[in-house]
Amino acid sequence: APVAPAPALTPAHLAKRVWSIGAAGTEPGLFDAARVMSVDDAGNIYVAEFEVDGPARVQRFDAQGRFINQWLAADPAIITDMAADRNGQLYVLQGGAINRYDGPTGAALGPLDLSVSTDNIKAVAPAPDNGLLAVSRTQLLRFDPSGQLTLAVEDTLEAALESAFNISYAAMDAQGNAYVLSTFEFAVYEFDPAGTFLTSFGAEGDGPGLFRVSPAAVVVDRRGRVYIDDFDGIEESEVTM
Repeated sequence: APVAPAPALTPAHLAKRVWSIGAAGTEPGLFDAARVMSVDDAGNIYVAEFEVDGPARVQRFDAQGRFINQWLAADPAIITDMAADRNGQLYVLQGGAINRYDGPTGAALGPLDLSVSTDNIKAVAPAPDNGLLAVSRTQLLRFDPSGQLTLAVEDTLEAALESAFNISYAAMDAQGNAYVLSTFEFAVYEFDPAGTFLTSFGAEGDGPGLFRVSPAAVVVDRRGRVYIDDFDGIEESEVTM
């Protein structure tokens, strides 16, 4: 069934800030170019910084935003994306590789085997089975919780997107559908659990359901609602097939 158009935004649509964490700085609990974050099922918040001169710092906060601890990534490559599983294991995208870390301690748990991949990974997201979704310009990959590859779909992205070079972030819902955000196409592309393209939504513009400037992140809540972060605010979409 078609989704009803969203109402025009008014001051009443302003989100209410519950709390905030961090400020500029390098001390514990402060941020120096924080770029990516993820949350585990206990509500622990992991924030990684953009570091070009050495190992990136990852900080952990509790569900109320209180600083817990911090650690440095073992791999010196820049962290470009990160996904926490339910138990706090982190999948960290660094230089096209996906390295696993124990979130609470920062202990390196080894990389995922990406020998099947024909292209650099662009985005990672937690999967409903506590595994991982990884997206490249040409592939959708699924890994189980032990790190074993369970699905590799070729060419589905290039067939659906105008330019797969624009892939920036991804998310999965509870049914295993994948949502891939293409920043400079101003659109989100949906794929079923088998990697088959289903639909896309969003376009460039100022109205509700449109993206004004460079949508930069996509997440899905437990009710299947898709949220996209845009410079104009956060868009909520109810995807109905």
